[in-house]
Amino acid sequence: GTAHTAAMHAIASRHAAFGPTVRLVKRWLHCQLLSGIFPPQLVELLVAHLFSPAAPRPPGSALLGFLRALWLLETHDFDAEPLLVGLDDGISPEGRAAAQRAFESARGGEGGGAAIWIATDAAPSGSPWCARGPSVAAVRRVQRLAASALRCLEGTMRHATGAHGGGGADKAGADGVLVCDGDGGARLATEAEIAAAALRVFEAPLHEFDALLRLDPARVPHPELRLQGTAERAAESRTFANLKPRGVAVLEYVRSLRCEYGHLALFFYDRHGGNTVALKWRPRAFLPLPFRPDDAR
Repeated sequence: GTAHTAAMHAIASRHAAFGPTVRLVKRWLHCQLLSGIFPPQLVELLVAHLFSPAAPRPPGSALLGFLRALWLLETHDFDAEPLLVGLDDGISPEGRAAAQRAFESARGGEGGGAAIWIATDAAPSGSPWCARGPSVAAVRRVQRLAASALRCLEGTMRHATGAHGGGGADKAGADGVLVCDGDGGARLATEAEIAAAALRVFEAPLHEFDALLRLDPARVPHPELRLQGTAERAAESRTFANLKPRGVAVLEYVRSLRCEYGHLALFFYDRHGGNTVALKWRPRAFLPLPFRPDDAR
């Protein structure tokens, strides 16, 4: 609502890296085919935690903010701990105690509460955006994806800097990516080195899905937003914009799939030019059931 927008605007006015970090994290989630699963306001609160008064050193750049967001997603125990986000002057001890009580009450109640439970100084009993957040399974998946992205950065940086054993392994963490310097020591990777390696972590692990529905790229809305190779982009640039077919409503298509077949499978997609809808079967889809004509489709 209005209060949330004002709070995010206030953080952005204090920290130039906040807005670009939010956009990077949102784009990464979309590229992992998680469009429609993480509400944008929830992502903004997650990133705001990195820039809150309790943060030891707010990120000074979008790339460092992105790394810390991945680190937060991987390491925070969302099942056992609330995520406290101080939007203004931080959360008071009374507010922290109230947040902990509300969190424990939610976890002990029916359903266990929101999978990602965030308390702010304005909402110590839990942000309303959490109730619209992802499922427990989706949170666990994004934690695995964040861990994989950090490991991918480590490996890519090791290859890019020519480090192969010897001076210790590269390490991606909250403060950046440590790379071997060739003399047995280690240093933080530069922004340029991280940027050159970061594109790989935006690629979705399509091999983890059970089936892929390929859409016609020419009919997908905003194909220019899709992350792709230079040759493919150059080929598309030769097509006259006014001669392209009208894009299909991918969002409505996925919604219809979820409505019709959601009891059998989960559907994932990237709303920013993605031309793949990924499918993951639910385990109960293969359980034997008594035949009923009304269920036959």
